[in-house]
Amino acid sequence: MHQLDSTKPHFIRCIRPNSKQRPVIYDEDLVLKQLKCCGVLEVAKISRVAYPTRMTHQEFSRRYGFLLSEATISQDPLSISVAVLQKFNILFEMYQVGYTKLYLRAGQIYVKDWCTSEFKLKCRKLVSASSPAQAPNAQALNLASVV
Repeated sequence: MHQLDSTKPHFIRCIRPNSKQRPVIYDEDLVLKQLKCCGVLEVAKISRVAYPTRMTHQEFSRRYGFLLSEATISQDPLSISVAVLQKFNILFEMYQVGYTKLYLRAGQIYVKDWCTSEFKLKCRKLVSASSPAQAPNAQALNLASVV
């Protein structure tokens, strides 16, 4: 039940909370049996195994878009998502692109988060290394604002 509470379902299933048709009574065994019979638990298991990480293109481009050049960033979020994946040579088998969401296999988001944190660390070092006599260039300031 905890797994189901943590999901964001996009479908409606009518589940009876008890067989007595009384309010405030919740029969967990009956509910689990209904969920198993209609296949909801199996669908949740399969989707978690196949592509457990799902993000909208807007969220993905906001999170990782700064890793691309300025010309690429001006594109739509879907194009930015695909460009980031291609830049880091993520194999096509490791993700699926939908109209509104990006579906990633297990471990792919960790790779991108590691690359992002390494990039941010380099930016911080670049900005902190510049002395008051040497004003940091615009690119370094831009990168620091992202960090």
